Amino acid sequence: MRLTSIRIKNYRTIEDLTVSFPSYYTAVCGRNDAGKSNILRLIRSAFQLPDRAFGFYEQPASVKEDFTKWKEKETPAQKRSIQIEVALWLDKNDDEGLYLFLKDYLPVPESLLLSPDGFEIKLQVTRIGEERTEQVALMLNDTTYEVLKSQEALNRLRSSGGFLFHDSTEFFHPYRWRQTAAILRDYSPSEFESMKAAKAKLDKVPFTITLGNEDGEVELENRTRILMTLFSAKQVRTSGTSAAKITPIIFIEEPESYLHPSAQAEFGATLRELANEFKVQVIVTTHSPYLMSLSEPNSNILLERKSVGRKLRQTEVVNTTGERWMEPFGLALGISGDEIAPWKEVLFSQKDCAILVEGETDRDYLEALRSEDHGANKLDFDGVIFPYNGKDALRQSQLISFIRSRFKKCIITYDLDVETDIEPSLKRINLAKGTDYFPIGPANGRRNIEGLLPSTIFQSVYAEHPEVVQLLETGSSTESKNARCKLKAFYLEKFLKTVKAGDPGWDGLYSLSKKFNKLLNK
Repeated sequence: MRLTSIRIKNYRTIEDLTVSFPSYYTAVCGRNDAGKSNILRLIRSAFQLPDRAFGFYEQPASVKEDFTKWKEKETPAQKRSIQIEVALWLDKNDDEGLYLFLKDYLPVPESLLLSPDGFEIKLQVTRIGEERTEQVALMLNDTTYEVLKSQEALNRLRSSGGFLFHDSTEFFHPYRWRQTAAILRDYSPSEFESMKAAKAKLDKVPFTITLGNEDGEVELENRTRILMTLFSAKQVRTSGTSAAKITPIIFIEEPESYLHPSAQAEFGATLRELANEFKVQVIVTTHSPYLMSLSEPNSNILLERKSVGRKLRQTEVVNTTGERWMEPFGLALGISGDEIAPWKEVLFSQKDCAILVEGETDRDYLEALRSEDHGANKLDFDGVIFPYNGKDALRQSQLISFIRSRFKKCIITYDLDVETDIEPSLKRINLAKGTDYFPIGPANGRRNIEGLLPSTIFQSVYAEHPEVVQLLETGSSTESKNARCKLKAFYLEKFLKTVKAGDPGWDGLYSLSKKFNKLLNK
């Protein structure tokens, strides 16, 4: 089963909100009190029965307590209502129990049954007035079914366990350990091996955390329990024919809770990978950029509260399509989206390794080193070389940490002449010189990548472009800066045209390729 969209009216901060869920993994993000948890609370309230194995029970929504406050004056008590409408895709095989039940009980229009994959239903639950009465409507295409059939479909969905919830901010209540043990007994040896393999991806960081309380220590196995939920859902989806078969949707509140950023990155990658591999829908609410999706940025739903005067009002979905993809990440990292935008190429790279260099000419030198003509001295790695265009980009410590989390291996380089300015920012995020980053350039002379070139290159360029050299020395600051950029391009062009691969003139750059190869191919 997959939730394709939801519409909520008049619930707490939500006046009228529609959210679409385009993929198997969705991250709902936003500031505190933006309305993220309200969406999950109302879904729990409307569609979950008590005592689910991996969740908790939400009290039914109360019109008296939960109706949108700023609409109370204009809406008489007897006319107030809270409404939720979900669109659910039922797969003919993966959700066979509910699919066949609806097919036989309703019945389903013949046109929908012609689809080899399944069909979509809409369920609308409305709570009216202070008496907490509930109205239910089931819709397929243009057909709305009678009350009894709609209510029976809702009851069937509620009892099926089709919605599983996990709140990572809560302690795991002791009685759930017994339920967990019962579920584990149903796993086959091969399923245990798959679970161990997923858990092994997270072994770089401690897998359990303990917190002290008045009774001693409480063990928090958040990731273990979430992985078990995913494997349980996969077990249902791949099981044989059953009248009770329905692949659940998994909702997780703040899976990053109690985790270090490095652990968040590992866990986020694992959740996204397993959701897509298992074809089990996972919807998370999060404040962490590491739990958001870069491979499918349209799966990051950003919520915010509209301001009226100086007061916060209804929750709205922020447009993050196209070039606004970076806004959820910017909010989570505490920086503007414009500061993230230049990093799009490296963030969306499908490679596992990256080298970050100061400028485009630095990248061109390294790209030239990847040629087979250099034999054993070539830069030998399957990854992306990305120019961050200026030392100031490395001052954004949180952003650099996030970018590095995208890769199995990532090396940062900078010109030696800016080391005093840059190194403190890199040390602040616990990066090690010589392993995670290092400067480029000799200790004497030109303390940058051009310092690795033979002196004949500079002599030739100066002779060919004296007017540019003069601007470098006597021009305005802007003219001098432009001249410096032109000369860098001339050095590169002259070097690549006149120095053949394997010649001694490459020795300085070969020292770089050897260092990179050693670090990237361990």
